[in-house]
Amino acid sequence: MEDFYDLVEHAIDNAFLYGDYSFNCYKHLKSIEATSQQVREFINSSTAGNTALIIKDLSMYIEEDDPTSIEAYGHLGKEKAGLIKQYLYAILKDSWQFEKLSK
Repeated sequence: MEDFYDLVEHAIDNAFLYGDYSFNCYKHLKSIEATSQQVREFINSSTAGNTALIIKDLSMYIEEDDPTSIEAYGHLGKEKAGLIKQYLYAILKDSWQFEKLSK
């Protein structure tokens, strides 16, 4: 399952660096036959927590023009920041749904 964590981190990097939003978390979890406990561990992991923080920071940039968030993400532009935010949220949402359905 550690490979999954690495895939999520690479998906995040690829979204920021290359605009690549191709990782489908739900499909991947299904393909590796992840258990609800494994997914729950991911949901409670620092990787998922950091993903949620990035989503929050992107929201603060897009919606509130927070100075710190502008400094961190202003180079993206709000449109790209919004796409990344949606993509990262989809990764977390897929994890929550998979965990819920695999009980």
